[in-house]
Amino acid sequence: MAKAPAPSTAKSGRFTGSVAIGITLTCIVILLTLFGVLGFLERPLLDLRHRWFAKFNPAPSAKIVHIDIDDNSLARTGRWPWPRSYLGRVVDELDRAGAKVIGFDLLLDEPQGIEYKPDDKTGNIKKIDHDEQFARAIERAENVVLPVNIVYSPQDAPSVNAAMQQLIADPTLKLDALRQSLGGNDPQTRQIESILPSLKTRAIQQRLREPLPPNSEPTEQAWLDHVFGSNVPGQVEQELFQRELDRRYAVDLLSAELPRNEHGHSHGPAGRRAQITVPITRLSRHSRGTGFVTYEPDTDGVVRSVPLWLEYEDKLYPHFALALACRYLDVPIENLHLEKGATVIPDAIFPGGIRRTVRLPMIESRAGDTWRIRNDRMMVSWQTNADSWVKLFSPKGESHAQHFPIGPLVEIADLEQEAKHNDLMSDVALLGLLDNATLTEAFDAELVSRYDRVVTLIDQTSGDVAPMLSEAQNQLRQKFLDR
Repeated sequence: MAKAPAPSTAKSGRFTGSVAIGITLTCIVILLTLFGVLGFLERPLLDLRHRWFAKFNPAPSAKIVHIDIDDNSLARTGRWPWPRSYLGRVVDELDRAGAKVIGFDLLLDEPQGIEYKPDDKTGNIKKIDHDEQFARAIERAENVVLPVNIVYSPQDAPSVNAAMQQLIADPTLKLDALRQSLGGNDPQTRQIESILPSLKTRAIQQRLREPLPPNSEPTEQAWLDHVFGSNVPGQVEQELFQRELDRRYAVDLLSAELPRNEHGHSHGPAGRRAQITVPITRLSRHSRGTGFVTYEPDTDGVVRSVPLWLEYEDKLYPHFALALACRYLDVPIENLHLEKGATVIPDAIFPGGIRRTVRLPMIESRAGDTWRIRNDRMMVSWQTNADSWVKLFSPKGESHAQHFPIGPLVEIADLEQEAKHNDLMSDVALLGLLDNATLTEAFDAELVSRYDRVVTLIDQTSGDVAPMLSEAQNQLRQKFLDR
């Protein structure tokens, strides 16, 4: 009859087996994690952690306000897109309210046509340049940041590369000449035919990236000769050239103060072409900074992280939110430090004059991540217990906390203009009374002449001088009333 094993031996065997099972499961989990198999489970758990720990975090700064393009504003002011002169009024009102930095999360890459409409007060036809009015408002505020968008496309097929080389040498080539020079088969020709306008656009872009000959002035004619040489561009090529030259000017203006990629690290997906969308030159000229609004969600459609830097033409573009933060903290973008796993904002000036160095941690891409942009990223987490972005700035989760509709900003500006017009009309009526000989004798002739000149100047003047003239007008009006 066999003897039963000793109790100590049985316990030792169970312990050894448990350790072996634990080590095996641990190795399996590590391997699954390294190969990204557990990503589908990690992402919802990450969301849960963010929501739970956000309950114990302080609320974000009450100085951040989101201007909403809401349904009520669209119903009262008109469907989107609005004339950009309306956006200029929004900038003026936010500037009067004391906003330190204003960011427009809108891609303003196409000019808005000039509008001709009857004046509501005079009936005369007036010309409205909406882009110009918006640009003047941005210039007056001196604190507006406009975004860019950087996207990455796969490398071209060999047949497309060959066509591109031909078009870079001569952007005026027609399809037949291109087909003859390439000697491609019919499928290749049909492919090039369908994308020929975009290929010509890219060819012109490439020529505009090349520097002008030494001692050449960067005039439009010089660029035209540089791109086309002795070839005569057709109407299509002329239109493409004008659009791309404006884009070239805008890129140069926006990137002038951005840091160069001196350390040589990749800040974009390898093996892909970078393309950039920028605001038109008239707006870019007055922008006080820029940042990209490119984002890429995880496989389940949720954006949990964003890259802080992307590269275009050897310049490093910050994320739009980072650009706004640096503007608010009075730190030039070129002063930022890129370290392994972090972006450092040195000597940031907080309200009250407090100086601090801010370190923004970044994560590396891992196995299982499907991002095309695989450079270091910053995690995006909820900072409150809000279950919706609309409630993002509310410590208690109330709806629309720190959210303001855009419509009232336009309406306030309209009311201010109406008040100024009514004030001017009252002055005109008062001057009309002075034409009465009986009344005129009661006033000093020089005083009447001065008042008339001030009213005329106010009607013709805009900008910083108008308020001073208005004050002079008020003083003279009071003298008339006192008399």
